[in-house]
Amino acid sequence: MRESTPKLKIARMFPTLCFAMLAACIVIVLITGVRLYNRSNTRDTDDYYHRTVTSYVITRVSQSAVAGSFFVGDFDEATPKETGDTFFFTETFDGVTYVTRLYCHDGALYELFSPMSAKLDRTAGEKVLSVKNMSFTVKDGLFTADIVFDGGETEKVRINLRTEGRK
Repeated sequence: MRESTPKLKIARMFPTLCFAMLAACIVIVLITGVRLYNRSNTRDTDDYYHRTVTSYVITRVSQSAVAGSFFVGDFDEATPKETGDTFFFTETFDGVTYVTRLYCHDGALYELFSPMSAKLDRTAGEKVLSVKNMSFTVKDGLFTADIVFDGGETEKVRINLRTEGRK
């Protein structure tokens, strides 16, 4: 009669244990990789969103920064101030002055093009991007936009203007 020796049982179990350890390591590496990918993807999405908003503001301000044709103020008053919640830039066509307003309302960045004399409210504009809040300052040729994003992050955009706005 043959007796089963412990050595033989261990020899049979060894490949199974090695396979189980290998499978566990693969699962751990995959889970770690998925977490890192998700974190990286979220960060990249947030960075893209922030860059898009700041690039839009920089482009609109740079394009409109012509001497005497832009100013900062409050949406309703449309009079030049040092700080305000709206960036205005004006253009004249056929003797009529038009104004483009860049402002934040109800959690979004809006743009509104209308005749200067038109009395419009904040909802009349076109929603451009999602932003929690924004304020503008023009002082000594330096334009500053303080942007608060949906997640609470803040960004300060500064543009050295080659010209002063309206006073």
